[in-house]
Amino acid sequence: ELKVTSERQRQLEKTLINAASDVWQAFGNWCVKGIGHAPEAVKEHYLVAVVGWMKMGTRSGLSSHFLATHPAITFALNSLSTPALLMPAADVIASALQLAQEEAVHGLGDLAFEHPLLTLLLPPVFNLREKVAQMDAEEEHDTVKRLIVLLCETSEAVAEVVAKASQEPNAASIGSSIVDCMVWVTQHKQTEFAREAMPFWYHLYCHLDRPMRDGGREEETREERERRLAFFTPLLLQLVSFLFRRVEYPEDMDDMDDEDRDTAMEFRKEAGEVIGDIVYLCSVEEVSKRADEVIDESLGKGESGWRMFEGVLFMLERISQLVLRAINEGSQPLRLLERCFEVLPTIVSPPEALGETAMIFVDCYAPYLYYNSGYLSYCMKAVIEGMGERSSAKHRSAAANALKRLSGKCGSIIASGGAGVSIEEVIGYVQSVLPTLNKKDEKAAMEAAGLLVACLSPEQIGGAGTSMANAILSPVDKTLSSVHCNEGKGEENSVKHICGGLDHFAAFLEGLGKAGGASVFHLFQSAYPILQRACGQLWAEEDVMEAVARVDRMALRNAPKEFMTAFSIVLSDLYKCYSLRPFSCHLYFVHNAVGEYGKNAESHSIFEGALKAIVPATTSILSDENSFTGHPELCEDFFQMLSRFIRFCPGVFLGSGTLKESFTAGIRGLKLFHRDASCAILFFFESLFRASYTGDEVAEEAVEREGKEDGSFGQSVNGAVLKAQIEPIVLELGPPLVQRLVEGVAGDLPSSRVGDLVAVLTALFRLYPEPMQAWFRGALSVIPPTVAGTPEEQEELCSQMFSGSMRLAERGLYDLSHRARV
Repeated sequence: ELKVTSERQRQLEKTLINAASDVWQAFGNWCVKGIGHAPEAVKEHYLVAVVGWMKMGTRSGLSSHFLATHPAITFALNSLSTPALLMPAADVIASALQLAQEEAVHGLGDLAFEHPLLTLLLPPVFNLREKVAQMDAEEEHDTVKRLIVLLCETSEAVAEVVAKASQEPNAASIGSSIVDCMVWVTQHKQTEFAREAMPFWYHLYCHLDRPMRDGGREEETREERERRLAFFTPLLLQLVSFLFRRVEYPEDMDDMDDEDRDTAMEFRKEAGEVIGDIVYLCSVEEVSKRADEVIDESLGKGESGWRMFEGVLFMLERISQLVLRAINEGSQPLRLLERCFEVLPTIVSPPEALGETAMIFVDCYAPYLYYNSGYLSYCMKAVIEGMGERSSAKHRSAAANALKRLSGKCGSIIASGGAGVSIEEVIGYVQSVLPTLNKKDEKAAMEAAGLLVACLSPEQIGGAGTSMANAILSPVDKTLSSVHCNEGKGEENSVKHICGGLDHFAAFLEGLGKAGGASVFHLFQSAYPILQRACGQLWAEEDVMEAVARVDRMALRNAPKEFMTAFSIVLSDLYKCYSLRPFSCHLYFVHNAVGEYGKNAESHSIFEGALKAIVPATTSILSDENSFTGHPELCEDFFQMLSRFIRFCPGVFLGSGTLKESFTAGIRGLKLFHRDASCAILFFFESLFRASYTGDEVAEEAVEREGKEDGSFGQSVNGAVLKAQIEPIVLELGPPLVQRLVEGVAGDLPSSRVGDLVAVLTALFRLYPEPMQAWFRGALSVIPPTVAGTPEEQEELCSQMFSGSMRLAERGLYDLSHRARV
């Protein structure tokens, strides 16, 4: 494989730029001398070559005005009628328009319908619409698609010009015809073709909403925006009316293959985004009127009308945040939502597709139902039925999520009996349908149960919570009593049953957190003997340990004040399990606990004991490079935990005496390819070094970053004190650390990791500039010369690194990375 250095690339580019004038003259001469009579293969190569030279853009002195008079463009337009040349000819036109757009973006020229290139290209391109309409989309699929793509690319390139089209009659006429053409494309019965118009609508929205690219006075900008919207609003609302009809649930959806089904669903989502943009530009009220008309039309279709109604619900779900925001701000789009909630109960035995969309609709508009609780009774009934085993998996999932949202937003109404069903009935039903739900939906349903219990009166919460906890944990306790264990392992079915019960309990606690920490901690405390038994019997089962840790985290998160009283016991039990069989879930719990209690001096002795137990147990597993590859999750959570200690309580980390052990393990893992684990190691080193900055180093970096703060690293202790504590270890282990970091930059690690490597190296340079000179030169000396560069290039890199400028150092390291990868 030929490796081209960046210098050779620059020289080649310079040569091509110098030759551009002659090449374009040659292109013109070939047209004049009769390329029209050449074989089609030659014409195709000619058009491809023209596209290639266009890609050099304005760097080669090329301009859109020059292209407007060049024979190659006329030849490309004439070639659109030749099937064999259609693709390259369309590419030429699209590239020419892209160049004109690039000029406008960079202030090299203004783009308007009077521009010579647009005058030349737009009429013949948009005349293709009639040709496409006459073609058979099935038999001539590729040709139709490329022509439609050309129409859409052309429209997208001139979207800004279209947005300004209301300024004078001729431009307004052209702009309207382009918008009309895009509406026509969006209406195409082939969904994959209709999707091609979506980028145009987005770009038109951007230019209508932000009319002045280079800013301007606020008053001028507002006036220009209002002028454009006054012209385009009727056109956009026509598009809304069409889109609400176009996204009706496809009649042949069940017969589609996976690719066609995905295309149809993606189009529906993209159409929702377009309608959302129009809502933002116009108003919820105007869009609501169009949706209301579609609902009327759907009701007039009888039984088949559900497809169109489902499309309206789907669109309203996509724009729910905008609708709810408008309601909160005092607008009145309420009639539309009232109609939807009135129509839903009238549909007898709704199809699964409608049922699923209705559940998502209820989920999105749960905040609305809190203030319009008259519809809540139907919604709760529909949700409960939707979670039943007769529903499809997607329907059940949507219903479980809707129940969770309703419980969170409308729980107080349900608790007071205002939803036609009691909390006890809902919870009983949830427990009965849990076996039919997948794991994710089980969690949503149990969270809903917790949220509902949290809405009871303080006198009722204790009894209801205890009753629910007993119902969840009694089967777990019974299974633990009968499970046969061998060296911390149990039978598969028993383990699965135990994990399911503990996961349900964790989800219930998460929902119950709304009631306050006391309720959560009371249940956690009552359940803790069962958790201890699970740890004591099944310490080698990772799924069980993760489930126990999940319960611990839910109690910690929702009852931090109360949990502190049991924290030392929980952490002590965690040590025991971790010493027997380390799992990353144990480390993740400590990571969360440090974030909660790290700045609390009362917890420091507990954390110090934890580090003294955890670090040796972890580094004994991560003893060589291969062990890092075999345990990437353990590595990731271990170093993330250490970084959290550095951020919240670095004194605890240093006082535990585990820095050198952790530092050495980090060096061993620096060649790990696993992205998240590798990033965790690099973040650990960067956190350690940057937390050690003194006031001078912080000030220097602030100047380099032009005063921009980096919130990732807070200084919890005096940087000078921390620097003094880590210095002996850094001076001892600095050479191998820098060696690994430089090798990573020079190609041992993926390019995506270079930014993190550079951050660690520049932080080290700021802390230890003099030792780093020797360490860096030593590391560079073992890099292959083809990567390290010539002696002159190496010396230039060293001068950049030792200059004291972070920007120069980063530039030098990125150049080294580039040489290794080109």
